[in-house]
This record gives sequence, C-alpha cells and structure tokens, in this order.
Amino acid sequence: MKWEDFLERIENGSEPTVYLAQHSLLSQFPRLRDDIVIPDIVYYSPPCDDIAYSPPTNEDGVVLNAWLGPEGTVSPAHQDPYFNCYGMLVWFSQICSANKSSAQVVGRKTVWLAPPEFKAEMHPLPSHSALSNTSSLDVFNPDLDKYPMFQSKVLKESMAVTLQPGDLLYFPPRWWHAMRSQDKSFSISFWF
Repeated sequence: MKWEDFLERIENGSEPTVYLAQHSLLSQFPRLRDDIVIPDIVYYSPPCDDIAYSPPTNEDGVVLNAWLGPEGTVSPAHQDPYFNCYGMLVWFSQICSANKSSAQVVGRKTVWLAPPEFKAEMHPLPSHSALSNTSSLDVFNPDLDKYPMFQSKVLKESMAVTLQPGDLLYFPPRWWHAMRSQDKSFSISFWF
C-alpha cells in the first residue's frame, strides 16, 4: 500500500482498519528524526528487579517505534522486555502529504496498565506462540464470567490513563499494558 493511500484510510476511517504499529518510521523517513526529542529519562539507568532485563543492544541503546492509527485502534494487553516512555505527539509534519506541508495531530490514547505478577490471570497466549507476551483477553471489555480471577485480582491493581497530545508515560519492563485510540493518533515509544 502506498503511504498516501495508508494516510487517506486513516483520515477517512476506511474499512478494514489500518494500523501502523511498532514501526521504525524514523528509519523509513530519516528527516523525521530531527523532530523527535528523546526524553532525558531514557538515558537514566533506573533500577530493575527483573533479572531477565537487558537494555537494547543497538548503538543508541534506545529503540524508537511509531504507532499511527484511526480512532478505535487497539493494541491488546501485552508485556515488553524494556523500560518504556510512551508519548503522544502534538505535531505530525512531513509525513502527512507528499508535498511536505505540515499538519497537526490531535490524538488521545487510553493506556491500561497492570503489574507483571498477574501473568496467570492475564491468560497469555501459548508459550510456543510468537505472541506469548500477549494476553488472550480484552482488558477494555473483559468477559468477567469467563475470567473471574481477572476481575478479583487484576482489576483491583490495574490503572488507566488517557494520554493527551504532548503527554509522556513511563512504565517499567514487563508491565502489562494495552492501548486504545480515542481519536486518530500518532505516538512514539522509546524503549530503553
């Protein structure tokens, strides 16, 4: 799919839904990297109780991923192996059109978080699956009859926040998290 067609589908909310998830957009469009300021916290070495934690091994020690999608886009609950700063951007230049005109994204995204110790209650996909870090349940609309331990344990300890443009959320490795776009949105995650 051409980039312009992808952006048009997001703009129009066309079906089937398209979602650019965990994409190295800055490698595809290197000039965008000049518009991204990596938060200082990314260069801080926070203590980590997770003995399996290992920082990214690339030259910068930081992995930047882009997330771009229409309203209603969901990233299911999952765990990542890195510290994460997840940010909603207030601009969206150079990407939106071939003639390089500037546009502004006004996007909100709800982020649901739960501590890592609830692995059994989150019902991850089978360990032989490539998605074994992903939950099989929908945390935004859970079947509480089917998953009673999710209700009795996880919901008591979970939290949710709606990020606005310019917000940045930090969370440690292996925390369960899910995202749902409230509007069309563009965000960047900084894994470190």
